[in-house]
Amino acid sequence: MSDKPYQPTFKPPFDPSKESPAGGEGEKLDPPRGSRYKLLLITWGLALVATCPHPTGILLVPYFPLGLAKILGLEPNDGNGIVMVYIGYLFLCVAVVTTSKKFWFYVFYILLVCMLLTNVAGCHTGWAELSKIN
Repeated sequence: MSDKPYQPTFKPPFDPSKESPAGGEGEKLDPPRGSRYKLLLITWGLALVATCPHPTGILLVPYFPLGLAKILGLEPNDGNGIVMVYIGYLFLCVAVVTTSKKFWFYVFYILLVCMLLTNVAGCHTGWAELSKIN
């Protein structure tokens, strides 16, 4: 036997100290943090305009999460449904801004957009039900 320690011949597909499949430490963020705030503001603005395009709709902004609460089957009357949806939005917005990996940025942003689209759809079904009341 030889005195040399065993040297494996397998080489990993990437060097974990230099790069990562989900975005490396030295990799530039895409998009940079400054434009993430702009992206969030544009995304939220589009969602609010899609929900209620009339300018007086600004008065209903605190009730925006009711659409998602309605679709998820949460009871909006006790306020817990709205609070839970607000917590979900807060978590996703903070995650989008603070994550340092490109992969996780896109995952959180796509989840936020899907959540907003579902909320807009829920608001429109709620508006349709309210318009039938006469």
